[in-house]
Amino acid sequence: MNNKTYKIVNLNELPAAEEILSEKELAKYNSFRIEKRKREWLGGRFAAKSAIWDRSQKSEVRDQKLRDIEITRDKYGRPIYQTQNSKLKIQNFLLSISHSGKYAVAAAKNSGCNFLGIDIEKTEQRHPLWEKDYFHETEILSNAPEFLTELWTKKEALLKALGLGMKADPLDIVIGDKINLVRDTPVKALTKDAENVKIIKVQTKDSKQSAVVQARPVSNGVKFLNKALARYQELGEPDFIIKTAKFENYIVSHAFTEEKWRI
Repeated sequence: MNNKTYKIVNLNELPAAEEILSEKELAKYNSFRIEKRKREWLGGRFAAKSAIWDRSQKSEVRDQKLRDIEITRDKYGRPIYQTQNSKLKIQNFLLSISHSGKYAVAAAKNSGCNFLGIDIEKTEQRHPLWEKDYFHETEILSNAPEFLTELWTKKEALLKALGLGMKADPLDIVIGDKINLVRDTPVKALTKDAENVKIIKVQTKDSKQSAVVQARPVSNGVKFLNKALARYQELGEPDFIIKTAKFENYIVSHAFTEEKWRI
């Protein structure tokens, strides 16, 4: 499946690893012992490199083989790419990669973009405890699997755009058009210098303190707290949009800034 802003590939229809990966990437690929992990990793690289190639307008980039593009990491741990051909002056691209079920998806933007995240998830019924780990009560407007899966993909995409992944609590991101209060936030998790977080009250339950806090709204009805807020501020508080697409029984959410990015 092709899209203006990202590329989806079927994990069961991948070229040989030698056609896709650089020498360093091939060594990494061969270090995986579980076949499922190898296929997911290879699919992510194939999707990312295909996204770069598909969106490039310069013929010399299109002439490059996928294995000549090597994906590395920026200082936040987010995937980026550089060409191995020293004769070409190509900008680094910020990438985001995800996989679920039989698909891998990737998005790419050039070095003028510092906020990019994508996530794909299969729509299915999940355990009720999962909801408590990922969502505030104010976010759960429906218990329908499709609604919750879409909400989940948005949070995952934002965490990737921040370069945090699962190093931050999903509850540090609150999604909703009219959300002002975030309840039961652990007091110890609140950043001491977070000017945009106001503690409304502190409450104790089962010997654990939690707080009702108010957070400053940002783009698209999204509010960041704690680690997510600190990283968002570190990135310069970029304006961003979130787009969601559905196909088959999967949902893809894509968070990105709108700067021009084609090379």
